[in-house]
Amino acid sequence: MAQENKQLLTGLNLSILGVGYFGRIDNIDQPDLEFEVVDDVSTGRLKTMFLTMKLGEYNETLLEQVTQNNIKDNDKNAFVIKGNIRQNSKDIPLMITAKGEVHTVKDGTLEVKKASQREMKIKLSYYKKTVAGKDEIIVDVPNEIFSINGKDQYADFRANVLS
Repeated sequence: MAQENKQLLTGLNLSILGVGYFGRIDNIDQPDLEFEVVDDVSTGRLKTMFLTMKLGEYNETLLEQVTQNNIKDNDKNAFVIKGNIRQNSKDIPLMITAKGEVHTVKDGTLEVKKASQREMKIKLSYYKKTVAGKDEIIVDVPNEIFSINGKDQYADFRANVLS
């Protein structure tokens, strides 16, 4: 019988590269890696991706800057999510780097005796997920890069179209 390797996420924090600490994340919906389909045929190109975070604590000033698009989608300003995964009595680092523009910000459901949350949804132009120092997913939309576990899914496309 195979050994179960349960993973427990024990913390997530959000920073903005070049700006500083943004807040604590209670919940994150990772982007769907879904391909465009035309006439029942996959184009091999990814659909627009979104990353959604529920913030338990956040810097009100930075949230205002983000919602007013004062923090633009560029190489200098990236959302950096750092977390800890507990598995087999070991702590494993998780890091997600996301670039893009804030699509929506909304208040969560108000419940008696429960902390309120604010939800932020980002339309991604870049997404990189690293677990235990290994890059699991890299998507760089402007540069036509899509890599899963180190295998470049778009290498042939770039060679055929962009060279």
